[in-house]
Amino acid sequence: MIFAGVLILSALVYGIFICRFTRAWTSLPIQYNNANFKPAEMLSVIVAARNEANRIPGLLKALARQDYPKNLFEVIIVDDHSDDNTVNEINAFLEKHPDLPFKLLKSKELEKPQGKKHALNAGIKKARGNYIITTDADCHMGSRWLASIASCISLQQPEMIIGPVLISGENGFFQKLQVLEFLSLQGSTGGAAALSKPIMCNGANLAFKKDVFLGANGYEHDLHLVSGDDMFLMHRIKEDKTHTICYLKNLAAVVYTSPEKSLKGFFRQRGRWAGKFRDYSDPFTFYTALVVGTFSLLLLIGLASLPWQEPLVRWTVAGAWLFKGLVDFPLLFSAAGFFRKKKLLVYYFPAFVLYPFYATASVFAGLRTERPWR
Repeated sequence: MIFAGVLILSALVYGIFICRFTRAWTSLPIQYNNANFKPAEMLSVIVAARNEANRIPGLLKALARQDYPKNLFEVIIVDDHSDDNTVNEINAFLEKHPDLPFKLLKSKELEKPQGKKHALNAGIKKARGNYIITTDADCHMGSRWLASIASCISLQQPEMIIGPVLISGENGFFQKLQVLEFLSLQGSTGGAAALSKPIMCNGANLAFKKDVFLGANGYEHDLHLVSGDDMFLMHRIKEDKTHTICYLKNLAAVVYTSPEKSLKGFFRQRGRWAGKFRDYSDPFTFYTALVVGTFSLLLLIGLASLPWQEPLVRWTVAGAWLFKGLVDFPLLFSAAGFFRKKKLLVYYFPAFVLYPFYATASVFAGLRTERPWR
């Protein structure tokens, strides 16, 4: 009976968090691109690349197609000690497009230590833009990506912009589940930001003022951690209550990233994400992660112990699972509608059943020592 009471309490707290995010997400206005918008902001796109020879050409082509004045943006690619053909691919592209404001920096030549944060630091120090925009070498985006960010800057003048990130393609059941998860994460991310309590961001699509970055000492506090360049920076900027962090709810601003191709890679990635939990300094982010993780764990414990439980506890466990499904669906439904992915909702039931399993497994994986960034 004690377990049933704890499970009910956990479910109620979880429901409060998710309902708040859902309400905030649905009320968050869509920022359509203004046809009369006149670009004026200098933007610097920074990309840290390591052993991305097969994927970085796609990113470079996407950046070359940006519908934004070439004199108002630059792209700085920082090679982080690649030992494949990444540098050759970048140089070949730059030779074919000498008119583009693209630049290659090599960490080896800069005598920088290995690691994504060091690579990003090197690029940001060389940047001329007032705003820094980070993305990853395995990503791609539409031609209005920079224009949508610049439009948001002109309207709100935020210190940080959290851009939307989705999985590209929907080939196969495993990939469809990853897309659904990202849709849910985007809804929670946007909802929390709308509450002025941002809890998540993704370095694949993140913009921030250069002077604010420098004022917060950039990544210097977290160089001992091999990941988390995005989240920990957001937390430090969030500490200053005068700073504005907004979510850019605009389809033109979406950055598409590659799915994990194997379960091993999937859990390694989720383990890295969960591994940052113990280093969070932001209370609301910590409590949110704790609430979600605790509820998922209790659901699994309840399911595993069903044969030994009293009938009342069994009904409580069943009710908690049903409650989670009912609470989660509106947020996912709204996010899927915005990102035009409603057809994937037919996979909601298996995703809903599997989520507590891999969420709990990811937490335990994250408790292990983090692996070097790749």
